[in-house]
Amino acid sequence: MAVLASMDFHPSVGPVSTVWIVISRKGVKAYHHSVADVIWVSKVPHVVIEWDVWPDGDRPGVTVPLDPQYFHELNWPQAKYLYEFPIEDPRNLD
Repeated sequence: MAVLASMDFHPSVGPVSTVWIVISRKGVKAYHHSVADVIWVSKVPHVVIEWDVWPDGDRPGVTVPLDPQYFHELNWPQAKYLYEFPIEDPRNLD
């Protein structure tokens, strides 16, 4: 998972920031927060799980919408936001 610098501007998605978040895969919970990129789609925050590489620049490939109720601004050096609810990585491990 590539992480861009906090509040970079991406030409295809607009502002990109960072979030501390717990991401599980197939029910296996991570026991610490990870730093991930966050973008906004129709004013709803989405964590970017995977960026797709394109000749004209990377684009979000796998995203998960975040419930704004659990999404809070922090302005920590590591991340600008905190998401207080674990999410599931939708990618298949197989």
